[in-house]
Amino acid sequence: MVGPHGHSWPSIHWWLSLTAADQGAWISGVGAFAAATAALWIALNDSRRRDRERESRSLILAGRLLSCVGLIRGSADNAIICMDAAIANAPNPQHVYGAFCTASRGVFGMKTKEFTKVFPMLVDFPARFGVTLATVPMIVEALRYTMEHEIADYNTNRLSIGDLVEAAVRTKAQLEILSSNLAAFLRFYEPKFLG
Repeated sequence: MVGPHGHSWPSIHWWLSLTAADQGAWISGVGAFAAATAALWIALNDSRRRDRERESRSLILAGRLLSCVGLIRGSADNAIICMDAAIANAPNPQHVYGAFCTASRGVFGMKTKEFTKVFPMLVDFPARFGVTLATVPMIVEALRYTMEHEIADYNTNRLSIGDLVEAAVRTKAQLEILSSNLAAFLRFYEPKFLG
């Protein structure tokens, strides 16, 4: 057998010439190397598995968030259409009131509870959308509160039809900002899920 230049490979005679203690030391050295290699291999595979699980969980959470955002945006867009109808029918109090109430039901139907559960679980999230999305539940609650009080004030004659139309204009502007922010988020993230 030919070994590296200037060296020769150990032969069986070399192995047999070692004392039992030396042979034990060699065997334990080789065993320690094998154990360290196995431990490193297990650790790397375990790390990869955890990374895949974390990525999978993130995708599921992001999908749930996308669904919530899409539903909230759809409700906001429907409420905007109702507000347009309320503003367009300004001379007719019944139409204004009906459109305002329909928009209010859309805002009250926005699914912010699921959104509030999912959003804090996301860890890898761009800051530019984090601030926008973090405020969604507060904006929706403010809209609900405002619309509920506008309707109550109109029902108790503390608000004229002109005031209700002005409230519709203000509410529509807030809904448009909410819808626009959510649309920007969806434009950025939907392609990542739709391929």
